[in-house]
Amino acid sequence: MAARKQVRYYKTFQDDFVESAGQDFTLRSDYVWIRDGRGARLLRAVLYAVGYVFAALYGKLFFHVKIVRDVDWKAYRDSGAVVYGNHTQPIGDK
Repeated sequence: MAARKQVRYYKTFQDDFVESAGQDFTLRSDYVWIRDGRGARLLRAVLYAVGYVFAALYGKLFFHVKIVRDVDWKAYRDSGAVVYGNHTQPIGDK
């Protein structure tokens, strides 16, 4: 006979039903979440550039993405504009 499932309901976002070793660990008060040094900025720029190139090539080669630009965006440099984008690929529509 199969074991009965135990149903538990969360009452707050702080409820925790799982107990594990070290779950009370806290970070030091001076821990740096976001590195902002020269090396970190360079690494972020390189990763962004590599990701951008990869995504552009992947979209072009495998999904045959075509971007149509029929607006001269320089005319809106000193003002605002609403940009609308639409896609016709079924990926991401789930």
